[in-house]
Amino acid sequence: MVGREIDRGRLAETIRSNQAGEALQQRGQDITVRGQNISAKNAELSREIQRAELQDKVLDRQIARETNQIKLDELKQKQADVRQKAEIARADRQAAAQGAVDTFSTALDSLNEIEQSPGLSKAVGIRSAFPTVPGSDAANFEARLDTFKAQTFLPMVQSLKGMGALSDAEGKKLSDAVGALSPKMSEKAFRESIGKIRNQLESKLSTVKKQFDYQEPVQNMPGKQSPAGSNFSSLWGD
Repeated sequence: MVGREIDRGRLAETIRSNQAGEALQQRGQDITVRGQNISAKNAELSREIQRAELQDKVLDRQIARETNQIKLDELKQKQADVRQKAEIARADRQAAAQGAVDTFSTALDSLNEIEQSPGLSKAVGIRSAFPTVPGSDAANFEARLDTFKAQTFLPMVQSLKGMGALSDAEGKKLSDAVGALSPKMSEKAFRESIGKIRNQLESKLSTVKKQFDYQEPVQNMPGKQSPAGSNFSSLWGD
């Protein structure tokens, strides 16, 4: 009877894990579709901004030389239009960059959830040799780790490669590092591996922000929830 209860518990945990994984996989596919267009969009918008900045400088010189008031007004209007065009392009580039930043942030958030899971210390190392009680912290940790490794991280890596944010070699290195995460590791080794993965992700995130000239959003006043942040609650619906 006890064995059957454990089996049923494991089945229920697997179903919950698979349901979470399906949602995550769909999110990963959506991000990948966006990612495939981000690099090209960034290059196009950067060229547009550069053209507008050059036109602005040319108009500055023309305005400085012009003495006819009617022509001067026309030049100033042209300059205002050019500057507005540049601002729109910068806003569009920021929006495109947000897809890459969100992908990295989601990967880092899910990695942090695994590291901070109360079941980590109860499921790794020597304790991994013992059966996991369904519904326990250890069982929840194992389900999250399995989902992250198999159904969350790989789509994210594909997305980041599509954006040009990761090379094939970097993507493989990260995928191998995540794939090697195992409850059989000691807790110290497990946490050290997570730390190395986090450092790689944070380093690449910094590179991407520079590549896209990403501007950090202005923080809202206390008590007000950020609209952007509301889209990235816990991957497991917490």
